[in-house]
Amino acid sequence: MFWRGVIGYLPVNVVQGIVGLLAIITFTRLLTPAQYGAYALGFSAMSLCHTLFFAWMEAAMARFYAREAESGHLADHFRTLYRSWLMTAGLFAVVATAGLAMWHTQGAVKEAVGAGLAAILVRSLAKLAQERRRASGDVRGAAILDMAQSAGGFVIGLALIRMGYHAAAPLAGLGIIAAVCAAWVLPTELTFGQGGRFDATRARNYAAFGLPVALSLILALALATTDRFLLAAYLNETAVGVYHAGYSLANRTLDVLFIWLGTAGAPALVAALERGGGLRWRRLRASRARS
Repeated sequence: MFWRGVIGYLPVNVVQGIVGLLAIITFTRLLTPAQYGAYALGFSAMSLCHTLFFAWMEAAMARFYAREAESGHLADHFRTLYRSWLMTAGLFAVVATAGLAMWHTQGAVKEAVGAGLAAILVRSLAKLAQERRRASGDVRGAAILDMAQSAGGFVIGLALIRMGYHAAAPLAGLGIIAAVCAAWVLPTELTFGQGGRFDATRARNYAAFGLPVALSLILALALATTDRFLLAAYLNETAVGVYHAGYSLANRTLDVLFIWLGTAGAPALVAALERGGGLRWRRLRASRARS
């Protein structure tokens, strides 16, 4: 499963690397430094809020899929996660709307943050579907979904910039392509929950696993993104744009490498843990040798 993932996810990381490089080159030329800085702030806010509200469900989908499939409770697994998503999405919509309403500042930064927050709902749905594909070993399906969002978000964002939407355009592009992908995969995903029921105990177990994962990711994101908010507070969006462009270019190579190996390795490790992996194989060989 691991080596199939390493090979299967290689095109994904090639596409992500190319799209990431093209995004830096084109967006920094089509947007002013201040507009690019506003986009960077919107992207950072989107990443932080997505992780805070929805990453725990994505982690639970990846971690418990193999266990629930082995025990025959896959329908309950899906019904519990998607019901949890609905409740969390309602809470997030209220909090995000209230936050934007109370934020009296107008301009490119608020537009970019608003576009990023709006994109979170559909991006989290698409991410749940992608994690299901990864966990089930559907490398091709997960890879296609990832590449469609990477390339499609870039193309739509570029078109929106050309239409005059500036800082919010790349984030709106991510939301639009995620909505298209979610509409494409959601009918199939929901069939896995047919006949299942929402289980509050199961939801609590998922949260007990996923929330610490989300909090650890929040700490990593805080280290990687909050410096942009400090630059905006003490200097301006132009300084944020210059800094974000250089940081993204330098960081992209390492991101592509480690995300590639993690994407391939994590599902294989979880499946081995739940299904016995090498331990079960060694016991089978020992049993045959004794007989």
